[in-house]
Formats: sequence, C-alpha cells, structure tokens
Amino acid sequence: MSKQIKNISIIILVFLSCGMQAQILVKQHKIIMRFQKKSKHIFIKQDSKIINKENRSVDTLYFYNWSNAYRNKKTELAKRFIENYDLNFHFTRKKNRGFTAIKSIKISGQNIDYQYLNNNADIIAIVLPKKIKPGDSLKIHFDYELQLPNKKFTGYGIDKNSNINLKHFYFSPIPYSLQKYAHKFLDDMPEYQSEFTIKMTDFPQAKHCYSNLNIINKQLVGKNKNIEIIFTDKLYETYKINGLNIQIYVRQNEINSMDKYVLLNRITNYLSKKLGAYPYKNIVISQADLKQNKLYGPDLLPHLINPFPKKLLWEMEMMHQVSSKYVEAMQIDKRKYPWIPLGIAAFQTYNYTEKYYPNLKLIGKLSEYKLMKYYYASQVKMNQKYPWLYLYMARMNKDQSLKTGLDSLSNFNRTVAMPYKSALGLLMLKNTLQKDNFDNKLRDFYQTSLDKKVNDQTFFANFDIQKKHWYKNYVNTRTKYDYKLSSIKQKNDSLYVKIKNKQKRSLPFEVFMLNKDSIVFKKHFKAFTNDTLLILPGIKKADMLGINYFNQYPELQIHNNYKLIHPKLFLRKPLQIRIYQDFENPLRQQIFINPYFEYNYYDGILIGSQIYNEKFLHNNFFYSVSPSYGTKSKQLAGSFSTNYSQYFENMKPYAIRYGFNGRYYHYDHNLTYKRLNANITVKFRNHYLRKRSGSNLKMQYMYVDKQVIEQKKTADQYGVFDLSFSGFKVNVINDFYTTTDLQFSKNFGKISSMLRYRFLSNRNRQWDFRLYVGYFLYNHTNSDYFSFALDRPTDYLFQYNYYGRSETTGFFHQQFVWAEGGFKTFFDDQYANQFIISNNLNIGIWKWFNIYGDGAWKKNRNERIKFYYDSGIRINLVQDYFELFFPVYSNLGNELNQPEYYKRIRMVYTLNIDKLFKMVQRGWY
Repeated sequence: MSKQIKNISIIILVFLSCGMQAQILVKQHKIIMRFQKKSKHIFIKQDSKIINKENRSVDTLYFYNWSNAYRNKKTELAKRFIENYDLNFHFTRKKNRGFTAIKSIKISGQNIDYQYLNNNADIIAIVLPKKIKPGDSLKIHFDYELQLPNKKFTGYGIDKNSNINLKHFYFSPIPYSLQKYAHKFLDDMPEYQSEFTIKMTDFPQAKHCYSNLNIINKQLVGKNKNIEIIFTDKLYETYKINGLNIQIYVRQNEINSMDKYVLLNRITNYLSKKLGAYPYKNIVISQADLKQNKLYGPDLLPHLINPFPKKLLWEMEMMHQVSSKYVEAMQIDKRKYPWIPLGIAAFQTYNYTEKYYPNLKLIGKLSEYKLMKYYYASQVKMNQKYPWLYLYMARMNKDQSLKTGLDSLSNFNRTVAMPYKSALGLLMLKNTLQKDNFDNKLRDFYQTSLDKKVNDQTFFANFDIQKKHWYKNYVNTRTKYDYKLSSIKQKNDSLYVKIKNKQKRSLPFEVFMLNKDSIVFKKHFKAFTNDTLLILPGIKKADMLGINYFNQYPELQIHNNYKLIHPKLFLRKPLQIRIYQDFENPLRQQIFINPYFEYNYYDGILIGSQIYNEKFLHNNFFYSVSPSYGTKSKQLAGSFSTNYSQYFENMKPYAIRYGFNGRYYHYDHNLTYKRLNANITVKFRNHYLRKRSGSNLKMQYMYVDKQVIEQKKTADQYGVFDLSFSGFKVNVINDFYTTTDLQFSKNFGKISSMLRYRFLSNRNRQWDFRLYVGYFLYNHTNSDYFSFALDRPTDYLFQYNYYGRSETTGFFHQQFVWAEGGFKTFFDDQYANQFIISNNLNIGIWKWFNIYGDGAWKKNRNERIKFYYDSGIRINLVQDYFELFFPVYSNLGNELNQPEYYKRIRMVYTLNIDKLFKMVQRGWY
C-alpha cells in the first residue's frame, strides 16, 4: 500500500472513530532523554504501556504532542499569542521556535503510521494494526527529537544559558476521544497520573535538576501527572515539610530560609486540614509559575514601593502557588470546568487570609498613614478584592459565566474575575450549609478527584445541589444579582424592612445593623426571588441598616444596600466629599473632587477642578463637572458630562448608552464657543470576548453657538443631527475600522464613509490603507466652513482634539488629525463643497520609519474634478499617539526644496492620559 493510500485510510478511520468515547490510561512511561549540547536538541525514546479501560474495543489512539505547538505561526498556540497582543513569537527567528521531529512510532517492532488531527500540529492520531480489547494493553514506542522553544514565550523551553524547563514535552495519550485540546498556553493538558521512569544523559553537569518526580540515581521516577523537569544554574531552595519536598525558585531580596520553612509548614498544614493529603511527594514552584500564575494584588508592585512586609508578601504568594499545585493534581478537565479547580484554590487563599490576617488591608502599610485614613481605601480589607475584581468586569458587562471554557475566557476573567467569582460562590454555599459539613464535603470531593475523573455534575451531587438550586444558576449563567433596601419603617420595637429584588434572581444574603460603622446585629436569610418584607428587632443604638456588609455575596450594585434608619433631610446615607478618587464606600454618598488641568492655545493652561461620582468600579450612571480658569484668556471655561449605561446579558446589543454633555472654551483669540450634545449609542460586540470586534450605532444632536467676527462668513449658531454606524475588528496583526456618517442641518446634508485596514506583513512591515468618501446631499451654505477638507478639517462640530484649531501657521497649525481627506501637505484650495474621494497608503520600511502616499479626487460646484497627491516619510513613534510626517513630493512639486520646510512637517500628538491608558489595556480583556 502506498504512503498516500495509507494516509487516506488513516484520515477515514480517524473520522469514523471520533464518535467513540474511549477511556485510555497509561500505566507506565519509560523515557530516555539525551541532550545534544551543540544543537541544543533533546533526543527521546519513549515506551508507554497503554491500557483500554473502555467497555469496547479501540482501534485508534490519540496523543498530545504539545511540544510541536511552537512549530510555526499557524498553530493554535501562535494564534493565542496574537489574541494576547504579544508579537514576540510571531516575529521570532525560526531557531527560537520549537518542534517535534518524529522518527518512528512502533508497536511490537512494527512501524505505525500517524496523522496530525485536522491539520493540528499538536495532536496526532494512530490507527492500530489490531484493536485493543477491553482490559487489554499494548506497548507503544516513540522515537523523536525535540527542538526546545525559547523560554521567553511561555516560561518553558531553553534560554541562552542552556537553562531548561520542560513540561508537556512527551507524547501523552488523550484520555477521552472527544476531548482533544490544542496547546493554548493555559497549562491545562488533561491527563491521568502515570508511573514515570526517566533516564537523562548528556545534560549539562553544571546545572541543578529539580522535578516533581523523585530523583534516584540520576533517574526521575514516581507516579504523577503534568510532570515538570528543570535544569538550571539559577537558585532553587528545597524544603522538606510534612512528607513533601517543596522546591521553590529564589528571587532577590527575599526573606530568610528559616522564615520560609515556618510559613510553608503553616501553609501545608492548613491545606492538608482543608483538602486532605497531597497525593505526591514533590512540588516545584518554578520561575514560570511565579511569572504566569500571579496572585493579582500585593505581588504586582515592585519591592521598593510595595506596602506589604516581605515576609507577609512571600507567604501570600506561596499560599497562592501551593494551593494551585494542590488543585493541579485533580483528575478534572480544567479547560471545560476551570471554575472548579481555580475556584477551590482561590477559596483556600481567601480563607487562609481570613484566618491568619483578618484585618489585613488591601493597601497594606499605606492604610496607617494619617492622610490615607481620610479615605475609604484605608478601611478596605484584603479579601474585599474578591467581589470587587469580579464586579470590575461585571459592571462593564464583560464578565463570563463560570461554565465558560478556559480557552474562551478573556485574560482578566481567566486569571482574576472567574476564580474570584467561583470562590465567592463557594463562600456563599458554605454559609448556607453547616461549616463543618461543608468542609467535610469539600475535602471528600477533592480526595475523590485524585483517584477518578470528576466534573461539574460530580461537584453538584457532592453538595446535594438540586436542579433549581440557586447555586446552579450562579454557575451556569451570567446572571447578575441586585438587592435594594427599599424602605425602613419602625413600629414599636420592630423594624419593617422592604427588600426589592431588582434582577428577580435568587441569592442568599445577610442583613446587618450598624452603629457608627460597627456591626451590632447580623442575620442570614435564604435566597428569594420576589420582593419581600422582613421584620427585624429594633436596636436603639443602631443608626444604619444594610445588606451584605462585606459584599461576600457579589451584587452588581451595593450603593443601594444601605440606608439610615432615621434619615436626615433628604439624604439616604451620609454625604462624603473627597479629594481624588476613592474606593466605593457603600455606607456613604460619595462625591470626588480632583485638580483638573487642560490646555489649548487660546485659553492657555486651564486650571480647575473636576467634580464627579466615578469610583474605581464602573457606575452605570456617571456625571462630571469641570469648571476651570484659563491662564491666558483670563476667563472661566469648562465642560460637563453625564451618561447612563444600560446593559443586556443575552441580547445582540450588549449596551445602550444615553449621554448629554457640554463644553465652553475659546476656539480663537477672544472668541468662545459653546457646544451641547445629546446622544444615544447602541453597542454590539462579538460574543467571543477574546476577539476585539463589534459595532456601534450612534444618534446624536449637536448644537453649537460661536462668537464670530462679522467679516467672516460663518454661521454663529447651528444644530446638526448626526447618525453614524461604526464597526471594528482588531488584533495586534490586523486592524479593520469602518464608519458611515449621515449629517443633516438647516443648510446642508452630507454623507461620508471611511474604511481603514492595517496589517503587519510576515517581515514585520506595517501596511496601512485608508479610504474616505464624502458627498453633499444638499448644500446651501456660502462658505467652506462645512465643506470636506483634504488636509485639515474645520471641525465645525468641535469633536477633534485640536490644541490650536484656528491657527493658520506655526506649531499648532501643523498638528495632524486623521480625518476626512487625511493629507499631510497643505494646499490652498483644500476644500470640496460637492464630493471628495481620498485614499491614504502607508508602508513600513524599518522599525518606526514608513513611507506614505495620498491621492484624492475632489469637486466643487461649477468646477471640474481635480486630482491631488502627496507623499513623504512617516516616523511612527507610538501609532495614533505620537507621529511625525515629512512631506517629500506632491502637486506642489519637491517640497524639500520649498522655503521654510520645517513649517510643512505635520505631527500627531496627544495629552490625553485616558487614551494612552486604553492603549496599554489592549489584551487585558
């Protein structure tokens, strides 16, 4: 049989066998690894004993070959890097990528053909020459070569000093035929524990070897899963505690070894009590673990400015790392049910902090400063980060249900919001059960998961969670919860409290009574769906009543959970005014005042204050008033803005935003403008949150009132109705934007459309193409103020960030904004009062240096169509934020020979901090 026919047969058999759910176990892996110093390749001979535990015969085996996921830029791993806005792998040299070169696969000495599954580089299918009957076993031999990837991509591989970190490097059988996962940098390969015997030869003698297997006579032996092997000259310390060998990567400026031993002893004792014995003898906490599996809290700040003692910081990090290793041992499909292991680990860290550091503040030692005690941030405990970081996403409608697969979670949801929400769910579940009963059930579930495969149904059954139980709704949906303390009435010695369930979703809750922010009464209530009336005992010294004081039950809004028992005037809660932004204090009605600075050429430096209500967590309703004084104009100026966002969980528009804002500034020397804007925006997005794509439909009415000089033939008051639709689909390689805009006013109507596409070529050269088309439906104006422009629009709606919008010469006149024609050369006849068609092309040459070319056709009434072009050099320091354009050739001829060339240079620059911050955020969500 020819090779081609064999491959076709394999593909057919693989397809037919996909319906078989075969449980395949490995009893033993025997691996011989030889390191070649010159090529830095590893040559491996692997013998694996396969057992069929299924009740049917099996004719096809599937194996993970995750080392081959580094092969090229088309693998799922490479695509994952792109989604994370990481270009290191995409543009690296071939020698830095890893691959698996299979020499042979044999059964009983006979060569066996294999096929990569669905063109997937890291999963292979092997059609057996003879079926494995139930209970039978076979031995399979792999002979292959590994080129290790550079460690900088995932933390695993090899670095320039030949330090090696191996994980998921061998062929591992897929336990279930319907669960075939590509490597996506999630550390979630599903495999059963097996017996390993690994012999290593020719590895660097100067390197130390660390592993979660036992090292005996230069061999690695033991029973484990997800094995890790490290050869390094970097320092690791080993601690033998409670039958465990814990090997930890040592960083600079850490605490002494005796303190580490004491703390690790406390951590392991705690976890053993809560979860039972750890199933293996060795734990490795590698440099990759510390980098990729962050605590997200105190460990994010550099040591020099970290407000936490080193000893405490190290302990919290190790509790997080060791608990993660505990749940890594579970026999569970982590990609399908990530909320179970990650939630259990986060839950243990939460309870550990509550037990040993119940008063630990989120901002550490900073809370002790007198100035900080003025702020609510100084009162926030460390464990309050759990509901807050979940709500950070939920309030923006960017959260995902706990049942979402690990590979479909956005980065922030995967690493923070999802584990924290799961931990809070376990906390609520614990509060609804007896404490000891819950602890016993959780320990039993964990120990069960060490010996056999578990899933969500196993988890629900373990805790007697029925079909309509609130906890299932909590896990399976993105349901938000929001109780509102509607009213309080006192009759005799009782309080009649009305609780409104705004979302009509049931969730347990607790009611508190406070006296000067101290708890004097607490009672737990079961979940309910409809509004209800509670009768509580009256307590004379209580001055405020609230729901979910610590927000352990993650409600969407907590500002409506508190009310004065005897309100003063119209205030529901005491008013609190603070300088600078603070954390959300549900016990106070908060208003913030910030110093405010802005700049334009005519007002000068605008000094003022911003009065607003936005906390660190997003509010649906937002207002801001920014009065200021211009140091140059010597006049008052400012702006205001208010908006309300309405979110939808299961609708195509995920949000509707209603806004109203106004501005009053100078647009020229001694000339001011006022602008009012009422708008509604309907927002759509891709249901797969890892893809940054979506669209907006915006309807707005803008009214402008300008001071004018009589000689200028421009309207001084006008209103414009604007309807626009914009769409985007972006990642670090490709950006696509499109906008269609329709405007109507008394004297004109116009339609315009813009399309922009940017991409990086395989040689890391950026290509940027933009097309703009604008057409007047009617035009009764007698000036070019509302006309389309080639190079510098008039901005009659005052929506571009011009710093010197009326300048005709000088530095501010040279500011460039990507709008309308997009030309960089100045033309005297740049306006079009009938139509314009413009295209802009940019080609990357080397790093920041690009060349650009623009071409346009424009037409004025009673004139012929005219063609314009320009070209030059673009220096792209920070795209769309800081750029320089040097014109070279255009309709004007060679611009380099024009007088005062420096005046022709165009610049993109921004002082908008929020805009820069959004650029940094790319890839978070």
